[in-house]
Amino acid sequence: MKTILNLIITITISCLAITVAKAQVQPPQPPAPPSNSVSSHSDTKSSTSYNYSVNDDDKGSGGNVSISTSSSDDSYSFRLRYDGSKDDQIKKLLYKEMGTNNLESKGGKDVWITNSGGEEVYEIKFSKGKLNMDVDKEIASETITSKIEEIGKSVRTIITGKDEGDREAERLQREADRLKRDADRMRREADRLQQQEQRNIDRIKREADRLAREAARAGDNARRSGGVSEVVKQLLNDNKTSYDGIEKGTAWVLPKLLPLFRKQLLTDGLISNEDEINILNEQNGMYVNGVKVSNAQMGNYNSLFKKQGIRGDYYFSLNTSRNNIVLLDDNANIESILVALRKTGVISNNYDKLVLEINGNSVLKNGERLSASNVKLINEILISENVIPAPGKTFEIKGKGNYSLGYNLSNGRAHLGMWQMGR
Repeated sequence: MKTILNLIITITISCLAITVAKAQVQPPQPPAPPSNSVSSHSDTKSSTSYNYSVNDDDKGSGGNVSISTSSSDDSYSFRLRYDGSKDDQIKKLLYKEMGTNNLESKGGKDVWITNSGGEEVYEIKFSKGKLNMDVDKEIASETITSKIEEIGKSVRTIITGKDEGDREAERLQREADRLKRDADRMRREADRLQQQEQRNIDRIKREADRLAREAARAGDNARRSGGVSEVVKQLLNDNKTSYDGIEKGTAWVLPKLLPLFRKQLLTDGLISNEDEINILNEQNGMYVNGVKVSNAQMGNYNSLFKKQGIRGDYYFSLNTSRNNIVLLDDNANIESILVALRKTGVISNNYDKLVLEINGNSVLKNGERLSASNVKLINEILISENVIPAPGKTFEIKGKGNYSLGYNLSNGRAHLGMWQMGR
């Protein structure tokens, strides 16, 4: 049985009991910052509550900020404590939305309160650096409940400088990174048991594969929202992904493709400069920096890809910075690549361990540089099977039925890209 995964996989051996249960890896908590230090945040969200806190100066807010929101079927509450620097904006918002009906102002405090049948429907208390809002959903109308909840969201945006879309993208990326860490851990555990009882290994690998699929889905959701994983950011700061954009007669398609691609993105208004681009191209469409490309615009890109000899079913994710590029091939045909490499004599079989560093203008086979003619041949094979070489990318045979395509990190302890494993 064979499984092809788009994930980050860590292959270093670590300790594991034979029976493995699902676990979540919790990142270590940073030490408390000293006074006058850089801001630190905690930001968690669920279906029922939201908490946000800031220490020291954050985006000009100053002082300490604490926001707590709780919402259930019965009630909604909002608590804000801060230094008072945004009082005018918040007061203006409250007066605009709530008006002066049911308003009592005394001693620097504004209070909006409404009762029905002896029961309090809602209460809003605002004073310098403090805002409390409570709604009884069992009594309040849906209109007033929605209005006060929207006020809470607007106040939160005023204080934090982040709207709902920003927070959702961050949440999706945190979830993707968490799932990735779980998949990494499970893969390390599976590899350690490689020489032990096969049934236990298979069970662990199935769990790792499940987590990997979840990580891939969560990662795609994050990328659709414009999120970039920490591992991709790490690679974009690594010298091995440095890209000069020069093609040296090796049939490397990327130096011809990328300038035209960037130009079209600028023309369509999908990017504002040519430096940072975050793209996910999948079967249901293409997303650029968190924005989905329209069907009308997509025709231009399909035509561009076709002119460069790229198949219509080539799906990928692309991240660029000023001088670096990370390009992941999401649906490469690894079996066909192996057949073609055998026929051309680049490899002798599918079993011997092999590392091909497919940088574009060069290919290193187990560390040995191949001739320019072989580089051109390999590049032509790769592009025909939905792989575009890029600096720092590797194609590796780890053993029979065990292949990887993408980027190795942490001295080979982790992998970003495709991983195919068979029994």
